[in-house]
Amino acid sequence: MGSLCGGDSNGRPEEKWCAVTGARGFMARHLVAALLRSGEWHVRLTDLAPVVKLGPGENEALLADALRDGRAVYASVDVRNLDQLIEAFEGVDVVFHTAAADPSKNNLQLHYEVNVEGTKNVVEACMTCKVKRLIYTSSSAVVFDGDHGLLNANESLPYPKKFPDAYAQTKAEAEKLVMKANGINDLLTCCIRPSSIFGPGDIMIPVLDRCRKIHFILGDGKNLDDFVYVENVVHGHLCADKTLSTMDGATTCGGKAYFITNMEPMNMWDFTSMLHEELGHKRLFKIRIPLLVIKPICYLVEWSYNILQHYGMRQPQLLTSTRIKYITLNRTFSCNRAAKELGYTPIVTLMDGLKLAAKSYIRLRNNIEEKTEASSSSRPPRTQGNSNSSPAAPPLSASPPHLQLRRDASGAPALRLLGAPLPRSSAPARCLLPGVPSRRNASASSLVLRLNLHRLLPSATRPSRVRHHADASHPLPSPPRPPLRHSDAVAAARTR
Repeated sequence: MGSLCGGDSNGRPEEKWCAVTGARGFMARHLVAALLRSGEWHVRLTDLAPVVKLGPGENEALLADALRDGRAVYASVDVRNLDQLIEAFEGVDVVFHTAAADPSKNNLQLHYEVNVEGTKNVVEACMTCKVKRLIYTSSSAVVFDGDHGLLNANESLPYPKKFPDAYAQTKAEAEKLVMKANGINDLLTCCIRPSSIFGPGDIMIPVLDRCRKIHFILGDGKNLDDFVYVENVVHGHLCADKTLSTMDGATTCGGKAYFITNMEPMNMWDFTSMLHEELGHKRLFKIRIPLLVIKPICYLVEWSYNILQHYGMRQPQLLTSTRIKYITLNRTFSCNRAAKELGYTPIVTLMDGLKLAAKSYIRLRNNIEEKTEASSSSRPPRTQGNSNSSPAAPPLSASPPHLQLRRDASGAPALRLLGAPLPRSSAPARCLLPGVPSRRNASASSLVLRLNLHRLLPSATRPSRVRHHADASHPLPSPPRPPLRHSDAVAAARTR
């Protein structure tokens, strides 16, 4: 890649480069935008995707301009690959390490490889490339045991003996590595522990919008939380870097961790109710579900996964006993140390953040709806040939479709229906001869094709005891998945 910084023959100031790992994540996108907006930094973005795909919004437009004029460069990097990291960090002064495994997947091996081994590689790459400062995005979950609530917890609280999930456990181990590396080979380090992050682009707001006027409350509904607007988390990272860049600041905050919140703890369910209202959903219908009801359901889901995972069942991510702990226990944190040593104060209030987040989402939602309507209005009117309804049965006077003997992919003899209109899936209908077993992976659409075929064929030409199934390469579309409850989205946001 070559060095990214150096002197300028025209006497212009030397370019300062920083790197952001996991740069296409929720918080990291806002961090990249803030770095570019400051005018002080050129940014190297690293993430798993082979190319960067830009979405809508002001931050993405800013990034697009920066990529065009060279103020930003993207590199496909896996933090588990040390060589890729060394190449990406060449000529970089500061690294913001935000990359992490998906917290909703409780996979210890994956989290250890990405969060622990990946962070170890980031530290080593920083030392190899003579990076000056490393700011690590940790989590407030590193001091949460899942059994006891936390009220105004500060940085003196030790790590728990056990953790509620793999995410919290591996984040704590990674944090230790970063703090231990402070001062080695002139590398200065600092860890940021944000609480429950929300803002434009998060996963909580869309789910709440789908719930419309239904507001679920789990437990007694009295637990407090420390939500933090995403721009305040970004501000905390920038405060840490600015403090580390001075001699006194490096002595004060080097090798330490800091909680970052909005400094406005409040009832968690009141917060989600306020967000509902900002989305335009008034007079909410509240449904309270006691823990005595929801906990057995979570245990049943997890037990089912342990038995059925070998048969294709996906690991539950939101409806788990661990997520219930995150959203039913008190979790508030003190920012006094960050205010005193980093000079951190929230730049966006909680209420302003709610309004900004809801306004951004509504604008995006309306744009999508307008594009959808414009696309549907430009389509030609449907005719009988392209209708989604089932094909009409041929008149009795029509020549019946006939069957042709062929062999299927396995070599077994098969009767193929010719000249009949295809069902909605456009899958070629195929009839196995009596006595020939059907494939094990025959899709559930066999009944639909059986009904279609028997309706198309006159009774005299219908083969007796003939079974039908759709081609596996043309499955019928799956039914839409039911929307997630807003409490599930809150649980995912709280683990960040």
